[in-house]
Amino acid sequence: TAASLLAKNLGNTIGNTQNKTINGEMNFTQLYNKSKMLKKIISRLDRIDGRPDISARMSRCRSRVAMAAIIAAFCGEFIATHIPAAEMPAISCSDKTLHFFAYAMLGALFAICQIIRGVRLRNIMLAGVILFPLYAFFDEITQPIVNRTADYFDWRMDMIGSIGVLLISCLAAVFLGRIAKNVKNHKKRT
Repeated sequence: TAASLLAKNLGNTIGNTQNKTINGEMNFTQLYNKSKMLKKIISRLDRIDGRPDISARMSRCRSRVAMAAIIAAFCGEFIATHIPAAEMPAISCSDKTLHFFAYAMLGALFAICQIIRGVRLRNIMLAGVILFPLYAFFDEITQPIVNRTADYFDWRMDMIGSIGVLLISCLAAVFLGRIAKNVKNHKKRT
C-alpha cells in the first residue's frame, strides 16, 4: 500500500551528482598555418577583416607595387600627351573630354594606390591637390616641344578630372570604411 506523504524521502536513495564536461577546442589557425597556401589565404582574409597585417614584408611589397603603378600611369600619360601633332590619330571626341577622362583615371588610380599603401585620406587629398595641378601644368607647358599647343582650358579640365575623381574616391573610401565598421560591429554583437 501507499506510504505516508510525510515519509516521501525515507529509505534508500541512489543518486549521481558527478558532472563530466568535455571541451573540444582546437586551434585551426595553427593547423592551417602548416600549409603555405592556407597560410597565405588566412593572411589575406586577416587584412580584409581589419586585423593587423602580420607580414611587414608583404605590406612593403604591396606598397612598392602601388607606387610602381602610379609612376607607370603618370609616365604613360606624359607619353600619350606628347605624341607629335602630325602623328596624332583622328579622334572623334573633344580634346577637353579626353583630358578630363585621362586625368580622372589618373586621380582614381592615385587614390586607390595610396589607399592600398595605407596613406591617410586627408594626406591623399592634400598630395593630390598639390601634385595634380603641378603635373598638369608641366604636361601642358612641355607640349609645344612636339608641335602641340599648351592650353589653359586643357589644364583646367585636367585639374577638374583628377581632383574631382580623387575627392569622389576618398569619399567612397570613407563611406565603404564606415559600412565595413558597422558590419564588423554587428558581427561582434551577434
